[in-house]
Amino acid sequence: MQFGNVTLLDLSPTIGYRVSDQLTLGTGISYKYNTVKDYTFDQNSGNWYNYNSNVYGGSLWGRYYILKNIFAHAEIEQLRINYNYTSVSTSVPTNVKDGIDVTSTLVGGGYRQPIGNRIFFNILVLFNLNQSDFSPYNNPIIRAGISVGM
Repeated sequence: MQFGNVTLLDLSPTIGYRVSDQLTLGTGISYKYNTVKDYTFDQNSGNWYNYNSNVYGGSLWGRYYILKNIFAHAEIEQLRINYNYTSVSTSVPTNVKDGIDVTSTLVGGGYRQPIGNRIFFNILVLFNLNQSDFSPYNNPIIRAGISVGM
C-alpha cells in the first residue's frame, strides 16, 4: 500500500503445492488500484488532471529450490489494465477511458528465511522478459512476502 500523490493498493494472494522437496507449483490472483494526482497539466486552462487504473488478473508460477533456501522462480501473468485519464494533446481536454490486456513472463530467483515452524519470509528479484510501455512493472521487480506451509 502507498498513499499520497501516488496511491497504490495491491492485493495479490497466491497458493502453491509442493510437488517435491525441490519443486513448488502455484497460482495467484491479483488486483491493483493506482491513482496519480496532478498527472497531466493543461497549459491552456491551468488545470491539473488525475490518472487512475484498475488492474486485475491471474498467474501461474513455479519455484525450483537449488539449495535449501535459494530458489529459481518462473511465472506467467495475464492482467487486464483499465485506465482513465484526461488528454490535453488537443485544444479541448478529452477524457480517455480504455483498457489493455498485458502478458508478463517473469523469471528470476529468491531466498526464503525460516522465521518459525513452517513459516518463511521470502524475497524475490524478477525480470519481465516482455516488458512494454503498458507493463505494470519496471525491471527489476522486487517482491517480499510471508509463506506458510501446511
